[in-house]
This record gives sequence, C-alpha cells and structure tokens, in this order.
Amino acid sequence: MIEDEFKFLVLGYRVHTGKTQRELAEELGVPLDIVMAMEEGTYRYPTKKLMRKINELTGEYEVNRRLFINTGKGYRLRERLGSQFRYFVRGLDRMKYISQEDLKNMPEPECYSTIGSVDLDAFEVLKAGKMS
Repeated sequence: MIEDEFKFLVLGYRVHTGKTQRELAEELGVPLDIVMAMEEGTYRYPTKKLMRKINELTGEYEVNRRLFINTGKGYRLRERLGSQFRYFVRGLDRMKYISQEDLKNMPEPECYSTIGSVDLDAFEVLKAGKMS
C-alpha cells in the first residue's frame, strides 16, 4: 500500500466510525502516539501484527478501503484548509462537481469521502471558490 493511502486509510476508518484516536489505539492494542503517527504518515513500517489488525478493521474489500481512504483525504483537506475550506466547497459547486447544498445534507463521513474522491487540483478548486 502506498504511504499516503495508509495514513488516509487509518484516519478515514477512525473518522468514518466516529472513534477517537485513543479508542482506535485501544482497539489496535498500540500506544496513542502510534495512531497519531500513522495518521500523519510518519509511522511508515507497521508490524505484520498491526497490519493484520488494521486489515481486519478496514475489511478485505477494496470498495470499503477506498471509502476509508477518501474519507481520510477529505477530512485532512478540511483540516489543512481551515477557514479556507468554505471556498473549496464553493469551488466544487462552481466547477459543477457537487453542490454545496448536497454536501451540507450528507452525513459528515460521507461528505468527507465525497470531497476526498475529487480528482481535481485542490488549489484550482479553492481559486474557483474564491472567485465566486
């Protein structure tokens, strides 16, 4: 698995299930700082035992894993953009990808997954949103 996908998988699973980092750490049987490092992408060589536990939680089907990865991507994007995120959402609407209203009506994990699945340059989307 690609490093970025791994960190988004772990983060996306946690966000999708509504768990805290501490709860996920307990579920995986690892210290809290390991979960934090996995989500940030600085924990790059998980043990086979840890990978087995993560695979058990995230499921064997690529569809589930892709959902968690996209959720992690969307969540991280919102986190990184901060107050600028509203312009990103406007940009998605303006570029006719998805309406702001649709995003508002989605459950939070689904919203993050939808945003994370966007295969557009985030800077261009943000720029389009600021111009509207």
